[in-house]
Amino acid sequence: MARARRRGFTFVETLVAAAILGISLMALGQLWTFAHRVTADTDDLGVAVNLARTAIEHIKETGFYNSPEGSTTTYYDVQQNVVTATAAACRYQVIASVTSSDTVPGSNPVQPGDDALRTVIVTVTLTTTSQKVFQTGTYLVREGI
Repeated sequence: MARARRRGFTFVETLVAAAILGISLMALGQLWTFAHRVTADTDDLGVAVNLARTAIEHIKETGFYNSPEGSTTTYYDVQQNVVTATAAACRYQVIASVTSSDTVPGSNPVQPGDDALRTVIVTVTLTTTSQKVFQTGTYLVREGI
């Protein structure tokens, strides 16, 4: 039988095809990992924006004089439910900080002055990695200014 009439793949051709297939599968795996990470980061950002907005709205509802000076820390799970800092489901840490440009001397608790500009800063951090996901701020002023 002549060599030209033989059909099938040689061992070298099979190795080359396996190498190409392996490289292609590795690239697809990397692409899937990247897409999954981007999706998870986007989900975390969406939740963080919502938690920060909720914290700011709560402070605005509390009002200029009734919002306490200083920072408050709240912990949330993935479904945006309030949890304790030690809970296994704890995913987000929200720190809301209120500071005043002017305070009433000797007031306890500290009260803002009538002409004060109150700065509100909200920071949302992932508790698992301590990565700051989102930060925003606003100002509180007395009504009528």
